[in-house]
Amino acid sequence: MKVYFTTTAKGSHPHAAPHLIELGKKAIQSEFNQRYSLATASNDADLIIYVEPWYIKHRQYVFTLLSEDLIINSPNRCFVMDCADTSWGLMPGVYIGLRASQTNRRRFRSGGYLTEYNPLGDEVFIRKKDIEPKLLFSFRGYVSSPARLKIFESNFSRDDIVINRTYEWCNHSDEQKLFYTEELINSKFVLCPGGNCPASIRLFETMKMGRVPVILSDDWVAPDGPNWLDFSIRVSESKIDELPEIIQSYEAQAFTMGNLAREAWEKWFSPDRIYINMLNYIESIYLERDSNHDEKKYQEEWLSWKFQWVRGWTPWQRATRVLRRQILKISVSQEKQ
Repeated sequence: MKVYFTTTAKGSHPHAAPHLIELGKKAIQSEFNQRYSLATASNDADLIIYVEPWYIKHRQYVFTLLSEDLIINSPNRCFVMDCADTSWGLMPGVYIGLRASQTNRRRFRSGGYLTEYNPLGDEVFIRKKDIEPKLLFSFRGYVSSPARLKIFESNFSRDDIVINRTYEWCNHSDEQKLFYTEELINSKFVLCPGGNCPASIRLFETMKMGRVPVILSDDWVAPDGPNWLDFSIRVSESKIDELPEIIQSYEAQAFTMGNLAREAWEKWFSPDRIYINMLNYIESIYLERDSNHDEKKYQEEWLSWKFQWVRGWTPWQRATRVLRRQILKISVSQEKQ
């Protein structure tokens, strides 16, 4: 399979991330790849992969895609790897923000993050991987979902449980990142609720640290490959108040599950492996298609009223969303005071 990487975030685009494409090329040239080769031009490629940065996509993104020559002229070969919190169900491919309601294996797969937000994890893991965690479980994060708010409002009242609310979002200092990472490795279990989307980068950071993720996201779609039941606990958001009892029932297995979590991270989501695994997901979509597949039919739906209503893009829905954000900002500001 010949692969050609590109992106809509080119040149002076505020979120242009050429290093994402370079990471993909490096992965294909690595020892872990036995299947794919780089195409020197899009015309020679079996798969054209749009590697899209993590910025949140809005309604205008439809027109961005429809202005791309490759998407217009070679729609059946075009796919996406997108690490954004949003997943609107546009191009076929791999998404972090895929929701259970969007499950459609003919078009989409759930994936992992192509890059790491907190690179300090490597050093902390090497230095402290053999310590005995003192905390039963922990969570440190921003209020960006009802599940997170419920965690902060719960009174677990145990000395070996640490819950800390933060007010930064993607602007943490190195000191804050280090403190967070050391808290992860000092925890047997780590709460991993969804945030702005069902997925959380914390899930993969927890696996990297060799600790057990407790997945609190009813709408999250687990990526194919890992045996998630071996190394993670999935708890309904409705049972957040019961977390101490639920997690304690797994405490004797924490060490084994943590090691399996690290092994799964290394095999499926580490920088050496993740690109190839995401390509495998995309290839499976491509190969499982009907012979008469026509991607242009899906593109025509993107501009329909029904498509926009389901995704909350109508003027009324957008105005309501803006109002809710303003109320949340006022609430957070009052709490900080």
